[in-house]
Amino acid sequence: MTLPLRGETDEDLEAEFDISKRTVKRWIAAGLPHSLVDGRRRYSFEEVRAWMDENGRTGERGRIEGSLNYEGTLSGDVKEDLLRAKLRKEIAQANRYELDVQQRRGELLERSEVEKGRIQRIAHAKATLMSTSTLAADLEGCNLEQRERKIEAWVEAALKELSKEDDDGK
Repeated sequence: MTLPLRGETDEDLEAEFDISKRTVKRWIAAGLPHSLVDGRRRYSFEEVRAWMDENGRTGERGRIEGSLNYEGTLSGDVKEDLLRAKLRKEIAQANRYELDVQQRRGELLERSEVEKGRIQRIAHAKATLMSTSTLAADLEGCNLEQRERKIEAWVEAALKELSKEDDDGK
């Protein structure tokens, strides 16, 4: 990078690119090329433009490279990004409308109904597992292998109870 011994000042840069003093300071912190001459920063507009191109800076407030061009139309990847965002929004709205229709038709269950069925299944499975007196009587007089099979069947029955659906599909 060859910067001039005498170049453009901060004020020249602000005027040329229509940017604020604060923006100049931010750009310098981000690596804007400059030189110091007699304690003042100097710039080469050619180097500044190259740096702006490399770093996606336009000099326009709130604009990023590839947004609106001088004719006011979208350019670059921004147009594609906006189209993707619009599609995601339309899909989300369609999904919401579909859920509304299903609810009006009575095809959806209230959360409380689903939780009530789940709690009932858990309570039944817990009661099955907690009925150790019944299990103890069943295990009496069995050898170790028979006990293991009976305990496995007992646990399996409790797990099946937890995993089965109610008659309503809850």
